[in-house]
Amino acid sequence: MSNHLQICYFPYLFLEKRETVEFDEITVWNYSILKSQRITDGKIRNHVTQLLKANQRNGKPIKDIGLISIKNKKDFTPFRDIEQKKIDDLRKVLFLCSVARSNIYQGQNVAHRMVTSDNFTVVYQNFKNGDPYTAYQSGRIIPIHNVGYKIGEINYEAPRYVLRRIFTFDEGLLNALKKTKRKHSTMYRRILRATDAMMNGYTNSDDVSYESLILEQSRAFEILFDLPDTSQREELKKHIAQYCQGNKEIKRRYKSERRHGKMVWETNTRQVMWADRFYTLRNHIIHGEQLKNTEFSFLGQPHYHLGLWFFIASVKKILNDTLGKNIFHDTIRYRSGHFEYDNCLVIHAIDRALSKRKIFTN
Repeated sequence: MSNHLQICYFPYLFLEKRETVEFDEITVWNYSILKSQRITDGKIRNHVTQLLKANQRNGKPIKDIGLISIKNKKDFTPFRDIEQKKIDDLRKVLFLCSVARSNIYQGQNVAHRMVTSDNFTVVYQNFKNGDPYTAYQSGRIIPIHNVGYKIGEINYEAPRYVLRRIFTFDEGLLNALKKTKRKHSTMYRRILRATDAMMNGYTNSDDVSYESLILEQSRAFEILFDLPDTSQREELKKHIAQYCQGNKEIKRRYKSERRHGKMVWETNTRQVMWADRFYTLRNHIIHGEQLKNTEFSFLGQPHYHLGLWFFIASVKKILNDTLGKNIFHDTIRYRSGHFEYDNCLVIHAIDRALSKRKIFTN
């Protein structure tokens, strides 16, 4: 084995009792549970344990860190560029499947159930077996290299804005993405590019402005729906109406802003009205207009949360179209003065039961 080794891991995934998460050739495994089983070399295991202890939250080592293994890749050999690309894709898949499970609720204490893109940070750590020194690299535009630290003398404290949420995910969505990757690679790549933008627009970092969140989310919809260069507002509203609302939504009359502040009357559902207001906010930001705090919400609900909801529902319906099956029935309902995300689990259970009955009777 080469003396130059490497691990890659999710420090803030918080797997807890979950042992593994698998997607195609990649396995994310819980180091706290499986370290003895998966690392038989005691010296390497002890070295990796000491390295991971440097990842802390509130001054204590983080438990249940998720290490990454790739099929047919020898453990601890440095990750090649193509493998790093697969890991970056995995980040997007896990984010999308996790928010689809954890971030569709509202009400008191809902933050305890939520995750943001910050939970899907990936760390690469180089090391030499038995070498007491460690180093780190940081910075996207101007890389910063720091070397010469002894293991145990330097710690990496989790940012305070990283939420502590036990990892869970939408298994149906994960399976649908697996099938789409195998059979419809072009659509799969588009969904991941759009998800990348949504991740930029759904960070909890104090250093990212609300304006930046909205612009990244608008870019996510532009990629997902493949919006044209012209008439983007109207196309966005058509897609939201197609994918994100039920058949019995009430329409109402409202004013829609056009160029130079001109207002026109429209009649449509609250879902379409949200898309119209969201796109107006996007335009105001791009053109550097003076913004009001109220513009960042729609009927009291923040645009960045609603944007995520509409994105999740749209992705699922696009997967239905792509795979030619009604796998998902998710919709955004407007009830009692606010939007609610409905994943229609009852309808899904009925469909599954009818499908099994059909197979049995045939």
